[in-house]
Amino acid sequence: MTKTSETLSPPPPHTDDFDDVFNEELKRMGKTRGDRLTGLGLSGGGIRSASFGLGVLQALHRFGRIDDLDYLSSVSGGGYIASSFTWFRSLGQGGFPFGKAGSGSRVSAKGPARESADHKAEDPNAVLDYIRQHGDYLTPTPGMNAMSLFGVVMRGMIVSLFVYVGLLTSAFMAIMAIGAFEPSTASSLPLINLNLSLQLNAVLWLAVVGLGVMVIWALLFSMRTWIQRFHLYGWVRGEQASSGNAWSIIVLLGVVGLIPIAIAEAGGYFNGWSAGGAGIAGSIMAFLEFRAQHAEKSSSPFLGAARVTLGALALAYGVLMGAYLAASALVQSNGGFMGTPMAAGAALLAAALVVGFVVDTNQSGLHRMYRDRLMETFMPDERTVAAGVWGPATGANLAPLTEMCAKGSDYCRPYHIVNTNIVLVDSQQSKFRGRGGDNFILAPSYCGSEATGWRRTEAYHPVGGAATMTLATAMAISGAAVNPHTGVAGRGPTRGKLMSMLMTLLNLRLGFWADNPNKTPRGWLQPNYIFPGLFQGLLGLGFNEKKGTIELTDGGHFENLALYELARRKLSHIIIVDAGADKGFQFSDLANAVEKIRVDFGYTVQFDDDRELESILPGSGPSDDVLPKKDIAERGHAVARIWYDDTESGELWYLKSTLVADLPADVVGYKKSDDDFPDQSTADQFFGERQFEAYRELGYQLGKRMLSDEEKRGRG
Repeated sequence: MTKTSETLSPPPPHTDDFDDVFNEELKRMGKTRGDRLTGLGLSGGGIRSASFGLGVLQALHRFGRIDDLDYLSSVSGGGYIASSFTWFRSLGQGGFPFGKAGSGSRVSAKGPARESADHKAEDPNAVLDYIRQHGDYLTPTPGMNAMSLFGVVMRGMIVSLFVYVGLLTSAFMAIMAIGAFEPSTASSLPLINLNLSLQLNAVLWLAVVGLGVMVIWALLFSMRTWIQRFHLYGWVRGEQASSGNAWSIIVLLGVVGLIPIAIAEAGGYFNGWSAGGAGIAGSIMAFLEFRAQHAEKSSSPFLGAARVTLGALALAYGVLMGAYLAASALVQSNGGFMGTPMAAGAALLAAALVVGFVVDTNQSGLHRMYRDRLMETFMPDERTVAAGVWGPATGANLAPLTEMCAKGSDYCRPYHIVNTNIVLVDSQQSKFRGRGGDNFILAPSYCGSEATGWRRTEAYHPVGGAATMTLATAMAISGAAVNPHTGVAGRGPTRGKLMSMLMTLLNLRLGFWADNPNKTPRGWLQPNYIFPGLFQGLLGLGFNEKKGTIELTDGGHFENLALYELARRKLSHIIIVDAGADKGFQFSDLANAVEKIRVDFGYTVQFDDDRELESILPGSGPSDDVLPKKDIAERGHAVARIWYDDTESGELWYLKSTLVADLPADVVGYKKSDDDFPDQSTADQFFGERQFEAYRELGYQLGKRMLSDEEKRGRG
């Protein structure tokens, strides 16, 4: 029997049944399952998507359609402007927050903008003007510039390297203390009495012995297949799983054991420079490939993978060599000021563990800087907006997500769903492991995913935090594009173990460690470099739906159109705004969303005719007096139907950033100055006023034409 909203009183604190989540959303909005529900989805794409989406919101307001929306679903960059919209609506001031037709920053319907006695902006364009002037949100002022960003990156790297290299150096000192790096014959090893003249250190001898054991085991195992050929399945399966671990240990022992030999052959002074040079070279190679991926200009898959692999190996070599040289220096100096090598090693280990446990990785790294700059741009205080000067956003900083879209208020709709990705590269379920994650929502009523279940938002705490999840934090998590173990739609070089280890070592991550909704929140233990940073983060072990701590990242790592959750709810009318970079018009984000909706829910997306998507392609439109025909599309939207079953369906209006005829002169002029517009790289997150306005106005113009077409077809 299907549950209705009336049966959910009170709602469960945790549920694995999506009906509980959906019914609570309907109660919050004052809706029922029989109502015709509508939704808007704003795609990822960084500040480019936010600018374009802002224009579409203005078009919806112009046509009186904002209040018709029941759901607002956002992902990544689309979440910047969606969260801004939700934030200003939650303040309960009424009206549309992003400007009024016929008003400007200097001359408005109420006269010049001034700061009133209660610090509220009188100009209806104040919020719009504030946002458009801060499109370079990562470096907004002379006091918060590129060097500030560089300083945060370097701080994170220094702390991460201190902890992990410190632990490694301590381990090397322990190995040296027991003489395991001293050359010896095999007969000096315990339980081994081979009269060989070969001189190797104990670590290498263990690798050699392990290799011999694996050779003997391979022969014995293979011979048993002839003796007992019909009853081996369980045994064979276990051997297949364990042999990989054995070979990994042998390779690790070999690499560690060869380090002192390599240093002795090349000379310590040379290796000091080579360690640093290898680490720097590895970092540069990995950064160049990562930048190429996000600029949509990557080399071939083979060359890209080769560059990532070589970069990671070079960095690993540099770190291992540097840690060994540091351990050797401390041992040779008899521990320095600590008195003995043992005391020095113990002090280093203690320092690394203390720093590793004490430092909150959510608060000290790139995530916090990214969150704060986004919040200050898109969720500013009224005083800041009125003054038109960059400042702290104290109101939004602690504003709980559960207080947004408040039940019974005039602004309970549209109900905002912030889409993120939960990293599940080690899941036992093939679907989650293959995709690298699952769609994880952060919303006013419930937070969670199919993989973990959903927990009530007021009871869903960030790891180690006393406060509930905030809208500002949810917005930043949804846009955490740079993160180990992830990639767009679950693909890309940053999914690889080597690249992920490199990024973790250098603390290049925007993701957020959070409590698993299906576990009781711990509260007392914040995420740190040891737990979960060492095993889950650095070594990449345990990213699954059963762990107490999970990592949340950019929703585009699962699905970048914000369509998935709208389709799950079987809405009658959906508008999707696709502002992702797609210079080749491959519709990859649309294809990914359609495939996941079909596989997970059995729903199919069918466009009205073959020309629907073709009409969006550059070159399909008429000639223009100022732009060449090759750049002009017939229109910016296409219409499809989502079939939920044989009889029930919903209408999908798909709007994509493309150029059409008769655009305003400033948009055309910007296109002529930058041929990549409107598909400039997502790596560009530093928009000036001119660039911001080009995307905003394009979104407004395409949105107006789509809504006008809706009215003509009688399908709005």
